[in-house]
Amino acid sequence: WVGNDGGSISESNQAVAQITMTPRTLGVFTDYSRQLRLQSSISVENFIRQDLMTVVALEKDRAGLHGTGTSGQPVGIANTTGVGTESFSTTSSPTRAEIVAMRGDLATANALAGNLNFITNSTIYSNLMSELVDAGSGQFLLNENGTMIGRNVIESNQVAAEHVFFGNWADLLIGTWGGMDMLVDPYTGATAGNVRVLLFHSTDMVVRHAESFTVGT
Repeated sequence: WVGNDGGSISESNQAVAQITMTPRTLGVFTDYSRQLRLQSSISVENFIRQDLMTVVALEKDRAGLHGTGTSGQPVGIANTTGVGTESFSTTSSPTRAEIVAMRGDLATANALAGNLNFITNSTIYSNLMSELVDAGSGQFLLNENGTMIGRNVIESNQVAAEHVFFGNWADLLIGTWGGMDMLVDPYTGATAGNVRVLLFHSTDMVVRHAESFTVGT
């Protein structure tokens, strides 16, 4: 604020930090037989390519949530220092008060902004659909339109048992180096006429602000 009789705006410095990513290699492979190659009902190459890419995508989802930071894995949200935590009193059946507490973690940290969503597995998702808001309302915690306390809920079985995540998903940074590299190995199984196809992908995932996420268990 500057007074009418003059004065100057005080100076301050913007707080910045650096997030470092490291290429981490995710690899999958499959073997397919000469007999499969002879089938004419499907495009074998596209079938295998799509299957391997799906496996890579599923593992990236899992690692972004639960990566341990060991054995070449990135550090997922659940293992990131500073992420909020909430405890559920009943296994796989959080109450409305416990879900509201997860929202409160972000609100208290001034992080209740951006691409805010819940994500959980099918077991908890189903339980939330049956969890009454209170004894007499006839309303359930998770609505049929897939929202809970005004936020979307994503169902994914890449979420481990008894876990619910809530956060600003724009603050989970995903880096990639190149695309997906496919290698065809006709030699390993050559004596049986088999072919091995390998797929490699260099990626990393880092939480930009730990305050942007909370994990309920």
